[in-house]
Order: sequence, then structure tokens, then C-alpha cells
Amino acid sequence: MAEDLFNKLAQEEPDRENELDEDDIRGVSISSEQAENLTPNDSDLQTTLKMLNPKFSEPELQDIAPIIMQGRIFPDNFFSKVHLMAIASAKANRHNKKFNYIFTLMKIEGMCQIGLEGKDRVETVIVSGNTKEVAEQESNKMGGNF
Repeated sequence: MAEDLFNKLAQEEPDRENELDEDDIRGVSISSEQAENLTPNDSDLQTTLKMLNPKFSEPELQDIAPIIMQGRIFPDNFFSKVHLMAIASAKANRHNKKFNYIFTLMKIEGMCQIGLEGKDRVETVIVSGNTKEVAEQESNKMGGNF
């Protein structure tokens, strides 16, 4: 009798090596970023933001990229900032035979242009506002309230 009760209440935990499906984690609390990563398709807003904010394969560039692109670079120190970042990257990669200074300089300049005068912030607000307006229009067409 006790054994039947034990078998009825016993739960077998999955191995940690096995990945969990979405069905397996419905009751588990996860962050919104983790939930976004589980969805197979990006929303229009996510796709647009990924296009506005590129990722860089070089770790030192990717580390600083969000700060530069989402911050504000003033025109009077734009070229100095690009030059200093490129020199710092060249020093960090001085033993890397595959390092290309010109390509790195172009990536840094592009990254800094996104942050020039806070353009990334403005563009993000515009895109998110347009996305909300489109969702409201679609909702109104279908007769729902948004």
C-alpha cells in the first residue's frame, strides 16, 4: 500500500543534459529575454531593432557596441572616438595575423555613426511608435479595441 502511494506521488526529474520543450517549461518562471529566445520567429519590431543595432563578431567591439550605439556621440569628438577605438582594437589584436585594421576601422565608424547625436535612440522610439500604430490600426480593422 505504501509502495503504491509512493509510486503514485513519485516524479522522475529529467536529466539536465536533455533540453526542455516549451510544453515542459510552461509552469516554470523564466525571464522575458529567455521567453523571446524560445519563440521561433521574431516580431517585426525585434527584426527591425536587430537591423538597426548590428552585432559584431569581435568580442571587444561587441562589448562596447551597445554603449556606443545606444548612447550619444557628439560630432565634435566623433573622429577622435573612432580613432582611439580603432587604435585600442589594433593594440589588443597586435599578435593576430588575421586582424585587418581597415575593416575594423570601418566597423567602428559605422558603430559610432549609429550613436552620432543619439540617432539610435530616436530611430528606436520612431520604430516602436510606428509598430504600435500599425497594431492599433489592425486591431481597429478587426473591430477590437487596443
